[in-house]
Amino acid sequence: AGILHRLDRETSGVLAVAQTNEAFEWFTCAFRERTTAKVYRAIVSGVVKPDDGVIDLPIGRSRKDPRRRVASLKAQGELRPAVTRFHVLERFAKHTYLELKPETGRTHQLRAHLKAIHHPILGDQLYAPKELTVPTISRTALHAYSLTLPLINGEKISFTAPLPEDFSQTLDYLRKPC
Repeated sequence: AGILHRLDRETSGVLAVAQTNEAFEWFTCAFRERTTAKVYRAIVSGVVKPDDGVIDLPIGRSRKDPRRRVASLKAQGELRPAVTRFHVLERFAKHTYLELKPETGRTHQLRAHLKAIHHPILGDQLYAPKELTVPTISRTALHAYSLTLPLINGEKISFTAPLPEDFSQTLDYLRKPC
């Protein structure tokens, strides 16, 4: 029994925990075989131009800071394949609200991928410049919105977490005219 997948400390949203060893083994296998589906919401810096896209960049450890991951050939050690699909939900003057679907589950994958395409997540102290903040949120603007898991009987079950108040307030703040 235990936590089935991890969220970064500042990421809000759905977290799955198995109550039995049998369930833990089943779901761990499902994550490894990528039969789960994760959907995230993020507010990023800059205006993302395509409505939909795929970030297919391998990820490795940063040479400068071992806490960080980079989607670049300049990474240290082994580069691991990583794929993230994105869809624009809303555009603002200097930010974009995205839906993200990681196809792989690398450490800091969404954060590193968005940094690599020059749209770091708002408030991300590890991957975004400090000036990329707004007064309504004091953490990384990343939310694990939904998680779909295969059950042992062949069915699937989905869990959705509503946006937290600070995230919703940030979207309202960005919607206001200057």
